[in-house]
Amino acid sequence: MAVEASFEGVGQAAKEGRGKRKQDLLSVIATINLEEENGAVNGAARSNKIAAKSELENLLKQEELEWHQKSKALWLKASDSNTKYFHKAASQRRRINKISSLNMGNRVVESVEEIGRCLVEHFKMAFKKDKRWRHMWFDEDLPRLP
Repeated sequence: MAVEASFEGVGQAAKEGRGKRKQDLLSVIATINLEEENGAVNGAARSNKIAAKSELENLLKQEELEWHQKSKALWLKASDSNTKYFHKAASQRRRINKISSLNMGNRVVESVEEIGRCLVEHFKMAFKKDKRWRHMWFDEDLPRLP
């Protein structure tokens, strides 16, 4: 617990340091911009401005990455409250999709092994070369494609 608190303090201090550094960089850039308007800028000042802009861009990228990571963490935390709902929905779908019994003509098949055998037989018959079984599902009067 004490270790977590100390890490949180480090993170907060780093955040505050980044905020201060961003302000300093913006101030440097603004000062150089004013000097440019007055025409009193040398090569070193331009180099400093480029370096400040680059560092500011890096700080902004770090901040954006941090916010992105926080948003993921918040989403994960919030989604935990929905876990029960999603589990129930998936369980219900599983119950609906389960084949617990099969009507095979005049008998009802309920054992898993027997259902498996009946399904295999059905599809063997459906995909054999003799197409006479098709009359069960297709009307012979349907137009044929050329």
